[in-house]
This record gives sequence, structure tokens and C-alpha cells, in this order.
Amino acid sequence: MSQNSLVRFALNNAYLKEQGVPELREIWIRLHYGDQPKPKGTGKLVT
Repeated sequence: MSQNSLVRFALNNAYLKEQGVPELREIWIRLHYGDQPKPKGTGKLVT
């Protein structure tokens, strides 16, 4: 269902952030790299 265009439109990143859903990508980067500066290429993806 996540690839359904209606679901993707309704449950976009902005909506999920408003609801308090954590960003798993940011958590993974923090766990993997700790407090080090972020490596290149870890900017947010535009969706």
C-alpha cells in the first residue's frame, strides 16, 4: 500500500512529522556515526 499514490499523498513526510513519527534515517545516522559530523551525502531527500 505504501506505493499507492493516494497513500503517499496523504501520508507525506510533513504529515508524519506533525504526528510525531520519528525519522528512521536520522536515527540510523546518529546510531551509526554517533556525534561525529554527518558524512557527505546525508542531506534530506526531496520527496
